Amino acid sequence: MSILDKRANNAINVNTNTVNGKHVDIAITTHGSDWYWAVTAVMICATFTFMGLAATKPRQHRIFHYITAAITL
Repeated sequence: MSILDKRANNAINVNTNTVNGKHVDIAITTHGSDWYWAVTAVMICATFTFMGLAATKPRQHRIFHYITAAITL
């Protein structure tokens, strides 16, 4: 068993469709969890990109990059 097998997506096992003893109609799926993880990864990459671009600008113009990075964080 490799390390990748141990780190499989177990969103359905952790987040079942039973809340407080009641069955709910809306539940997370494996595809939904994968999609959310991908969006989060893209937003983190964008944050680091904006922070890197801020270092190339004069100090007076960095605030705009910092604000954009804060929004994507």
